[in-house]
Amino acid sequence: MLISWALVTAAKTLGMRIRDRRRALFLTQAELAKICVVHQSAVSQWERDESVPSLRLRPVLAGALHVFPHEFFDDIEATEVAS
Repeated sequence: MLISWALVTAAKTLGMRIRDRRRALFLTQAELAKICVVHQSAVSQWERDESVPSLRLRPVLAGALHVFPHEFFDDIEATEVAS
């Protein structure tokens, strides 16, 4: 049975999804930060759920992690719209 990666990770926080995908790609926080043109501390904050990537960065981050943006951010955007 084939299970969608998005379904498996749905219960995880955004930070957990970023961390897990970064590690699966064997990227360091510094390497991901360089690709996204942000400081390494920003990646660390995302992974600890202390902040979320800006709307501008989300497509860049999704590309760096080789996922579709909706796989990571649909639940976050729904929360942002509701607030």
